[in-house]
Amino acid sequence: MDRGAYTFGGRQLRVPINEPENDAALHGLMSFVEWQPVRWSRDAVVLSYALPPTYGYPFQLSFEIEFAIDKSGVRSTLTATNIGESAAPFGTANHTYLAAGPGGKIDDIVLTVPADTRYVVDDRLIPTGTAPVEGTEYDFRSPRRLGGTRMDTAFTGLARTGGAAVVRFDRPDVGVELWVDDRHDYLQCYTDDSPEGDRPGRQGIAVEPMTCAPNAFVTGDGTIALRPGESHTGSFGWRIAG
Repeated sequence: MDRGAYTFGGRQLRVPINEPENDAALHGLMSFVEWQPVRWSRDAVVLSYALPPTYGYPFQLSFEIEFAIDKSGVRSTLTATNIGESAAPFGTANHTYLAAGPGGKIDDIVLTVPADTRYVVDDRLIPTGTAPVEGTEYDFRSPRRLGGTRMDTAFTGLARTGGAAVVRFDRPDVGVELWVDDRHDYLQCYTDDSPEGDRPGRQGIAVEPMTCAPNAFVTGDGTIALRPGESHTGSFGWRIAG
């Protein structure tokens, strides 16, 4: 979020800056919280968390997330419920990395991203607008090798089949698909070019399912206003490509 400041319901609010080099608030309000298991079985677990109000986000939400495994793959389903007394701005994003494989780099992955639009950003990675991917290095609508392409890039305009948009990763040893339901209209692709510490770069690629665009609390692009008692549910998952 640009400078950590946003307006909602006529109130001017500010959350802490945790990316000082860009004067921005990053990764939301639940990056370092402890979820509690509430239900589990042989092939699924449900975790819960209640988000307390703060000065920067004076709203109350409760969450349940289910991780389930079946013969088709792994599915994650998040439900958020407004348990407060006023409408609350809401949006989610999930970091999901695919490793390059033993001893490899992501350069050899053949990537398919069914998005026709990308977000253009300034030197602080704040979106300034959108542009078509056609004719650019960000066009992965047809499968092609990632090569040296670097991305910390958000996409939208997702092509769907049966309500789902599907990202495909073809490594030399396996093909994997990430699917997102129709509650996720945005994807953030990150090629891990500058990892912290001495870990080598480009060992993994993240494609993050998102219900809203970056900086959405400022721009309103995809922000959901949850009314008191209202819930929002969205799912995504991984599977071996057929």
